[in-house]
Amino acid sequence: MGVGLSTNLLLSKLIQAPNAPFGVRVSPVSGQTQAYNIAWNDNSECGSPRYVVSLYNTQGQMVKEHETARRDMIINLDDSCENLDVGIKGVNEAGASEESSRIALVRRT
Repeated sequence: MGVGLSTNLLLSKLIQAPNAPFGVRVSPVSGQTQAYNIAWNDNSECGSPRYVVSLYNTQGQMVKEHETARRDMIINLDDSCENLDVGIKGVNEAGASEESSRIALVRRT
């Protein structure tokens, strides 16, 4: 017996895109002026196997993207003086979540 349309529909209902990450926290890495630890929570039913962490300039344009399987990562910024915002999406085989609320990465001097 082959896999029919009803079986495919059932499988697509079992796996849903994850919820948006929340509770995003940004903290400077001690002793490093351009490094930040970014952490977040995920209350998706099965969690997300990977996350996309995006950096945006003040005009809202994405300037850099990182992927991780963890719920935290360290971001090292370049020498630019521009402030950036960070947003995170959870991703699984069903698709990507909505993006978390964006949090500002304020440059330290």
